[in-house]
Amino acid sequence: MHPAAEQILRAVDPYRVASDLKLPLENKDGLLFTKDPQDPQYDFQISRREFIAANYGNPTPGCNIFGFLKLHLGSYEKVVDYVLDSYHNLIQAPGGLSIDSIRAPLIDSLTEARQQFEERSHITSPW
Repeated sequence: MHPAAEQILRAVDPYRVASDLKLPLENKDGLLFTKDPQDPQYDFQISRREFIAANYGNPTPGCNIFGFLKLHLGSYEKVVDYVLDSYHNLIQAPGGLSIDSIRAPLIDSLTEARQQFEERSHITSPW
């Protein structure tokens, strides 16, 4: 069994991702914000482990690092390639697994997790 994306990349936080992408950061009362990559009229608050929608009506209420990168880069394939290239020195893969061997399972697990989230959100959302 392959590790989940969050398990292999525990050392990377949202602030680091936004900084590495050279995204504009704004400090408001001690909280950091960056723009929604798909719709700059909306902001995301950068929390310790995720990006949280800061505006009412934001179509994306929040996302983890991988979801944010997907908004920015367009696909989970590009996200995984970016992460493996940019943070290869921070990856915490179990012994015996190479970075190349985890690429496809990471893409599949991120895609599946997103689909499950969207299905649950659609069913339980009052909107």
